[in-house]
Amino acid sequence: MSNKQTHDLPIREISSFKSDVLRMVTGTGIAQLIGIFAAPVLTRLYAPEAFGLATLFASLTLIIGVLACMRYELSIVLPEDDCDAANLFGVSLFSSLVISLLTVPIVLIAAPPIVRWIDLPDLEPYLWLLPFAILMHGVYTSLNYWNTRTKQFSSLSFVRVANQGIVTSTNLGAGFAGFATGGVMIAAGLAGRAGSIAILGGQIWRENGRFLMQSIRWHKMLAGLKRYKKFPLYSSWSALLNAVSWQLPALMLGAFFSPAVVGFYALGVRILQMPMNLIGNAVSQVFIQRAAVAKTDGTLAELVEGLFRRLVMVSLFPMLILAIIGRDLYVFLFGHNWAEAGVYAQILSVWAFFWFISSPLSQLFTVLERQELALKINSLLLVTRMLSLGIGGYQQSVYLALFLYAGTGIL
Repeated sequence: MSNKQTHDLPIREISSFKSDVLRMVTGTGIAQLIGIFAAPVLTRLYAPEAFGLATLFASLTLIIGVLACMRYELSIVLPEDDCDAANLFGVSLFSSLVISLLTVPIVLIAAPPIVRWIDLPDLEPYLWLLPFAILMHGVYTSLNYWNTRTKQFSSLSFVRVANQGIVTSTNLGAGFAGFATGGVMIAAGLAGRAGSIAILGGQIWRENGRFLMQSIRWHKMLAGLKRYKKFPLYSSWSALLNAVSWQLPALMLGAFFSPAVVGFYALGVRILQMPMNLIGNAVSQVFIQRAAVAKTDGTLAELVEGLFRRLVMVSLFPMLILAIIGRDLYVFLFGHNWAEAGVYAQILSVWAFFWFISSPLSQLFTVLERQELALKINSLLLVTRMLSLGIGGYQQSVYLALFLYAGTGIL
């Protein structure tokens, strides 16, 4: 291979990486704009308690939903052979069904103590929806990773716009009709997820349906289940601990304080998540596919180093702005009733900078099959975050809880 050819390949790979990220960012950006334009209206239609109720339901869904596929969805991008990947796709879908069915008796038994613990009786009428929400979460995640393997980033981009459009239009329509409740916000989230599944599922069936039907066999699914057994043994528990640690603020703030505080936290974090939702998640989804290839090619170190530098440059300025003028920005956008959410955003902004950088790169645990290390890290995260929020709650200080939570996150 000539010198020119040697240098051309990385340039093509970088260009391809950027173009795939751009496709994801475009769709996510449009979805974010829909949310941004709707947020000032929604915060005037819905009370903080409604946001808090929807956030608590979403927290419970994500905590259980992270186990829906037993993390086999991550393995879909790893095999070189498409047939092996198809059977892992089948394992992921089947696992979603089994876990959602197992959730039914758990919800029936655990609903009363859950409601008592978070001191929010308004949530109890909606807990029966959890198994459906978990099933949809697992199916959507499986479809998502199959499209990641096949590089259908345009479809994934479109789905994000459609999901946000369905959620926003449902919330606005119900709000203007006089039904501005937390239950409506929960229903809107489920409707958006159902629409996303219909779009992705239809596209995959048209393009890969015949191949998947011919490839997926029970004995091959069992072989894939054994080959990637580290995912349920280590990655699933790691993901569960990570999900619990992420949802702890909503659950513990609800237990120690009030649904309104949870609502302020939900809106505060929503703005901090915008850079992650716009860029970070897109980078993460493209990165895991590229990293799996780069590992084989021996170019993984260069890929990681370049991505790290770019993430720092992209995230530094927005987080500094939020740290300085977060409260005033929230008052301007959402009204004086939401000033407290802006203060929460200021407290958490420095931590969000570190989170934005580390989250996409955490896909390396999957690519390098270092799930044991990820489990240890997430165990430490859960313990420190629980202690941080517990100390703040015991002292009856939301600010102390969030400062400690941010500090442990940075460390």
